[in-house]
Amino acid sequence: MADPQMKNFAKRLRRIHKIRKKGGAFEASGTVGGSVYTSSERKRRIPLVMPMLKVVVLFTVFKALIVANHGLVGYQARLDVLKDGNTIQQASVLVMRADPVTEILATWMRPVIG
Repeated sequence: MADPQMKNFAKRLRRIHKIRKKGGAFEASGTVGGSVYTSSERKRRIPLVMPMLKVVVLFTVFKALIVANHGLVGYQARLDVLKDGNTIQQASVLVMRADPVTEILATWMRPVIG
């Protein structure tokens, strides 16, 4: 026959492991618990979405600054020169072409740049 104290002990251990798995810990009342830190770690499970979005936005702003500085015609002339280059230069033309968002941002930035 199994010892009733061992059953009780095993039951308490299962409960503790379950709480720990959810991020809980033995904390004093009124203090910040371990669940605060584990819940913030759960928010970072999709680590590529926000950095990739930031890179795209920064790259678009960078292109808009160049278009605002050189003008759309001058920018397009520089891209036309790159079209006759090697494979890397031709690929950069595809990436650097002025899209509608870049043109809108450039018109907003042109008065600031002067």
